[in-house]
Amino acid sequence: MAHIVTKCDFCDDPAIYDAKTILGPWAFVCNKHYNMYCSHMPGLSKRLEPVMPTEAASKVCRICGKKKPINEFYKFTDRHGQERYRTECIECNLKRKADKRRVNNGG
Repeated sequence: MAHIVTKCDFCDDPAIYDAKTILGPWAFVCNKHYNMYCSHMPGLSKRLEPVMPTEAASKVCRICGKKKPINEFYKFTDRHGQERYRTECIECNLKRKADKRRVNNGG
């Protein structure tokens, strides 16, 4: 599993809970904002499991199938603001782009 840091929806601190807020919607919240907006509804919150550093140190590329260090994968931020890593390594990504460019250019 890739190292994913879920940020608090109210600040840039790491989120500790996925909880229902008094503002209405569910949110990823840090401890400070949990106490401000969610602590009155403890049954409607889930504590997020921390990602262990040993799990985050490497990832398997879906193209070549090799286990590589996480820094050999492109990083992106999804639509929820979570930092993630692509499923293919940088090397396979660049090779695929070069092959596609060669096909499109008639080579």
